[in-house]
Amino acid sequence: MRITLDIDGPAWKAWAAFYTLASVCRKVEIYKTRKGFHVIGYGAPVETPEQVIRVRRWLGDDPVRIDLDEALVKAGKPFQILWTKKNDFQVKLLEVVENRNLD
Repeated sequence: MRITLDIDGPAWKAWAAFYTLASVCRKVEIYKTRKGFHVIGYGAPVETPEQVIRVRRWLGDDPVRIDLDEALVKAGKPFQILWTKKNDFQVKLLEVVENRNLD
């Protein structure tokens, strides 16, 4: 399953989440945004939206975004939506890690 994080604030928090996900996901990407970072982990070892939300909270995702996604999950709608361009600001890919040994 995919896990997306929106982490505003100190860079170390985003990089800690990035490397934590890199140890358990098949692929992880980190992007620089205007206020912080987006971290996306693909192939995370979670099975339900509720588990995804718990992991996101533990890794420091934006609490307001988590609350909104919890409401979307309860309504049966898509969640974990991140933007790639906002007010003419394009996010910048910083690093990608792929773990082929997790197959």
